[in-house]
Amino acid sequence: LRFRPAGRIPDLWSGIVVCKEKAAGSTPFTLHYQDGQQASLRQIRLTLSVESEADQGKVNPEVWSVEVAPISGALAVTFKKGSEFNAVNRATKGKATMTIFPRSINGVVGSFVVDPGSEMDYGWAQPSHDARERSVYVEVALPGEKACKKVVKIRDVRKTQTQQIRVRDASFVLETIRQFERSSLVLLDEGCRQALVSSFKVEVNLRQLGISLVQEIQEPCELLFVHLADSYFFYKNSDADTEDWTLEVQKVQVDCQKVGRMEGKIKLNKALPAVILAN
Repeated sequence: LRFRPAGRIPDLWSGIVVCKEKAAGSTPFTLHYQDGQQASLRQIRLTLSVESEADQGKVNPEVWSVEVAPISGALAVTFKKGSEFNAVNRATKGKATMTIFPRSINGVVGSFVVDPGSEMDYGWAQPSHDARERSVYVEVALPGEKACKKVVKIRDVRKTQTQQIRVRDASFVLETIRQFERSSLVLLDEGCRQALVSSFKVEVNLRQLGISLVQEIQEPCELLFVHLADSYFFYKNSDADTEDWTLEVQKVQVDCQKVGRMEGKIKLNKALPAVILAN
């Protein structure tokens, strides 16, 4: 299927959305024109030496995300504005602009211009549905009579990495940062990487936790009961490159709750718990 926001330009449509389990998860789409209109979003053929064109509009494309989730044998499809991918321009030298050219399965379509001190979400005109590729070209440009620019390719913006970029006499650092499900492309002045360092910590202690597995088909009945005792969970994001996860469970017990189960040669017709796993 394809989609477009209600009440918007009639020709503004998304790429193809595949409603299958292989496409499960959130996929960011850039909406584009279907009749070949030349607007802020138009096809641009790129090599590593991109030539920006003066008539390329300054209005950035609209981005929506589609989340596909299998639920009880069916597929739930959710649409929301925005994306899990964003670009941030924190560079202060020479009023450098950063332009993102997302590379879709059909090539590069459209661009996102990020001015100094601003940020925005971006997406792909036709992203790969299995999420194997999330690549972009990034252009860093300095204005002036003799405009200078540098173009780099990032094969996967979900992977944490750092690249040094030099344009004219200015040096910059381009970083990709992943925090939870959000991936950010950040342009910084060289030597300002510490501005990205952040600390986030979550610590959870559970004395008792019970989880029931319930069958809904025909008559609702409890199948399994899982009991966790003295559970401890810890998460810490100490900087842009490191995440620490800890999960400890002191005691685990799983009880079979199904009526009519066999224990040895005896068939139990009452919903009495029976321990099938204990630690």
